[in-house]
Amino acid sequence: MYLRDKFVVRRSILVSDGIGGFSESLSDCRSDVKCYLRKTTGEELVEFAKKGKFATHKLYCSDIDITVSDIISVRQFGETISNTFEIESIDQRRDLSTGHKKQMHIYLYTRE
Repeated sequence: MYLRDKFVVRRSILVSDGIGGFSESLSDCRSDVKCYLRKTTGEELVEFAKKGKFATHKLYCSDIDITVSDIISVRQFGETISNTFEIESIDQRRDLSTGHKKQMHIYLYTRE
């Protein structure tokens, strides 16, 4: 599996409004992380439905600091436009092949 796609992790932060209050804003906390994005298959959709979850895509990447509250913008190889996703769940740190770094599986759904 080639990690040819790239994504940006956006995290919600509190920003001072300068008069004693705060507002919520998205900030890029990681950018140009290599990944591989694919749509979930029919079997995976059925398994998620049994658990009361919904995921439209599955993302493979290196082991990074990420949470389910983060937003991900993925630019697939050869594309100029990024797609924005929310994280459904994270299946962390699986060794996909012997002798390689551990990879994460992140289940995503399209952000509306």
